[in-house]
Amino acid sequence: MAAGENSLFDTRMKLSEAWRSRLAPLLAVRNFLWLFALLFFLIAWNRGISLIYAMSALMLAILLVSYLMPYWSMRGMKVRRTPYLTTAVGESLVVEFELQRQGFGWCRMLEVIDRVPCAEQPHQQPMAYIPKLSNRYSTAYEVDINWRGLHRLGPVSIASSYPIGVHRVSREVPDSTAQVLVHPSPFPIRSLVFSHAASERTGRHLSTRPGRYDEFSGIREYRHGDSPRHIHWAKSGQSGGLLVKEYEAYEDSGVSIVLDRRSSTNLGSGRHSTFEYQVTIALSIARYCIDNAIPVALFGVDRQSASLQCSETHYRRVLESLAVVEADWHKGEPDYQHYVRSLVEQHPRGHWVLFSNDINEPDPLFRHRARPAIMLVEFDSASFTATGGRAVNNETAPSPFSDHYVRCGDNLSEVFAR
Repeated sequence: MAAGENSLFDTRMKLSEAWRSRLAPLLAVRNFLWLFALLFFLIAWNRGISLIYAMSALMLAILLVSYLMPYWSMRGMKVRRTPYLTTAVGESLVVEFELQRQGFGWCRMLEVIDRVPCAEQPHQQPMAYIPKLSNRYSTAYEVDINWRGLHRLGPVSIASSYPIGVHRVSREVPDSTAQVLVHPSPFPIRSLVFSHAASERTGRHLSTRPGRYDEFSGIREYRHGDSPRHIHWAKSGQSGGLLVKEYEAYEDSGVSIVLDRRSSTNLGSGRHSTFEYQVTIALSIARYCIDNAIPVALFGVDRQSASLQCSETHYRRVLESLAVVEADWHKGEPDYQHYVRSLVEQHPRGHWVLFSNDINEPDPLFRHRARPAIMLVEFDSASFTATGGRAVNNETAPSPFSDHYVRCGDNLSEVFAR
């Protein structure tokens, strides 16, 4: 019985809400003004009283002014703004613009609405309110950015319901768009460990000088065929035997990151997809390498990023490449495993960072890890494909070739600290 009463109550509430939604447009102020103007006119027609005619005319005049004033106040409106902005995911973007109005007069009660597609859904149309605009007015808004890439801001829309809110007019301002480049944000990494030697951490003895030179690595005994110019005379005199300086090739200590841009292996959606995690991990490793004087290269984007370099200029190049890269390799385009093998054949030495999903069979290259040194970042497919993010009671285990196993929603800084 109680269930039936609740059901009946819910039905009545729904009917009441439906009637309210239908009656709400009829209860607008302009409808009452039209109604009073008509009533006053009919009363004046019936009674023949001039004052009541004047009341009807006053109502019509108010309606006429309310409909025409918004168009008049928004004429000759222009927007000046910075045409190109940059920010990073997770940061707040402050957008400033100046409104200019040509001609005489002024405008009040002005709403300025922008469009920000890289913000969260409720904040994609931020609004600024201008109480009065005579000639020019500067304003700004702040919005959190959550999606990397090159996005278009605007166009700006201006709306006004001056003077009494009876009639609202909105229009777009021409030439009011701008572009914003949103970079991914790196997370902190304490060290990089590659599986070929778990105790060896890259970046302990590298020079900060950029270039493709050999770097000093240690001293050993002289062997037949060694160049005399590599003999360390000071140490040789102390030990009583010939000692030579040993060098490590600059490219041997470099870290090469290879993105998997295949759309078929990109699991999840939006910011919670494996490719977006790839981009964040790649940038974070590049940041670690530059901070520790390790040359780094990024493959899978443009040629300039695919060269071993160690400089802030190179990091900015990698950063801008990762800001706009997409998982757009479709069927018939480069296969990731073949692409990696071809790169390793061209550059057989150094350290490589590769990506994989746990549903893919590891490439034979992963089984021979003594040379080159490989770090395999593996993604848990079940957590990225589950509705709502990370899967519950997930029993999927990483492959034996995995160095870092990433699930959707993981703290990547903690994952790389293990």
